[in-house]
Amino acid sequence: MKVYVLKEDYFDKVIEGAPGPCVVKFTSSGCHLCHELKPVFKEVAKKYYNKFIFFNVDCDEEEGLRQEFSDDGVPTIRVYNKDPKEGFEIPYPANVVSGYALEDLINFLDSYEA
Repeated sequence: MKVYVLKEDYFDKVIEGAPGPCVVKFTSSGCHLCHELKPVFKEVAKKYYNKFIFFNVDCDEEEGLRQEFSDDGVPTIRVYNKDPKEGFEIPYPANVVSGYALEDLINFLDSYEA
């Protein structure tokens, strides 16, 4: 049920060694959608704690990870399964103004097969 902090120094090692798929949220402190996503992401982490491991990357601190995985902007959510270079980005819902919605994340994770 915890959302762990992920840093560039150990990003690859954590993804490769994780016991299951990793859901990684890339955020920035100045992004209002990122702030709105925080409680939604925690709720999803509670629901799927036995199927996925949840992480947050602060792109203000981890510029290299932002450039590599979230260059189009934040928030971005990606799912990784053992390969840190082969993450799948969870698409925004149709209304990008509101960012990710709880239902959209649940629907995606329900249909995700590693």
